[in-house]
Amino acid sequence: MKLDLAVGSPSILVQADPSKFAQSRTITVSAQADAQAERKRLRQLFLGTDFQPTGFDLNARLPLDVTISGADKPETLVGTPGLINPNSPNTNQNAYLKIFGPLENGNRTIPPTSGGILYIRYVYGSGQEIPCPVVVTLAEGDAAQPFPLFNQGETTSAEWKDLLAQTTIAFAEHDGKGVILTGLAVNAKEYADRNQGDIIAVQDRISGLSSTAPDPKDRPSSLRPMVAQGTLTQYAYAGDYRAAIGKNMVADIWWQPELLKSWKIWHELGHQRQHQSIWGWSALVMFEQLRVAYHGGDEFYHKLHTISRATPASDMTGEADKSTSA
Repeated sequence: MKLDLAVGSPSILVQADPSKFAQSRTITVSAQADAQAERKRLRQLFLGTDFQPTGFDLNARLPLDVTISGADKPETLVGTPGLINPNSPNTNQNAYLKIFGPLENGNRTIPPTSGGILYIRYVYGSGQEIPCPVVVTLAEGDAAQPFPLFNQGETTSAEWKDLLAQTTIAFAEHDGKGVILTGLAVNAKEYADRNQGDIIAVQDRISGLSSTAPDPKDRPSSLRPMVAQGTLTQYAYAGDYRAAIGKNMVADIWWQPELLKSWKIWHELGHQRQHQSIWGWSALVMFEQLRVAYHGGDEFYHKLHTISRATPASDMTGEADKSTSA
């Protein structure tokens, strides 16, 4: 069958056998650090992903009733940034991260949208106590449809393959401990071995971040990056919340052997860490040569990131070329 998921399409898509999909419509969400506060703390250019997967796709033009309980003020977000449009693979989904909320306790309605994957954002600000979890219940019906969702540590390889074989919704998502992967089910189906945790751990070290660091500024973020399957016309790029890998290079996303040698993934996730907004030197290209020449090793970058975070924002002039000798 043709999966008519074009943005704004009047078609209503339903899973042929929703009983195959284990995700509950009653979703308990733990609060995460606010992405804006984390960007400020870590001095990073891009925002981290402070919203959480649900495993449900919203049909276009249908309202969705939800019930909020246990706490209040979560937001629902519709649409994945950087994600390919399955019916027009040279384009992205037109609308993404459309925000509804904050939603107070009780019965609420998400108005009709152009459709897309549903996420929940429930955050706390810098210096605030972590609030208790919130429970979001999605109403039964055609508006929200389950699709293949791999929960690391819970979903087995056999279950994942079965979900991908059964789905009549175009998307698949991997809800990992260190990363969120989002793409087309037809491509995810080709690969079974997915693990990007090593990349995140290495980049934490290069950024001078450690969970045992005495200064909170030097501790890794609890927020995960998202890697989305991009369009056939895009190569690879990074932006707020995500890195997108396009040109049908799906093995870089879904298959560990290809991932391990993927320059694209390392490069784009590295952009998530960069301090470009406060580093202003024009001779940055020389640093790698200097590191090799003077046998500084990765400690050079560890210290550079740490010093950058420790420098008061008022002292940042953007003229780093004049101060690198320090």
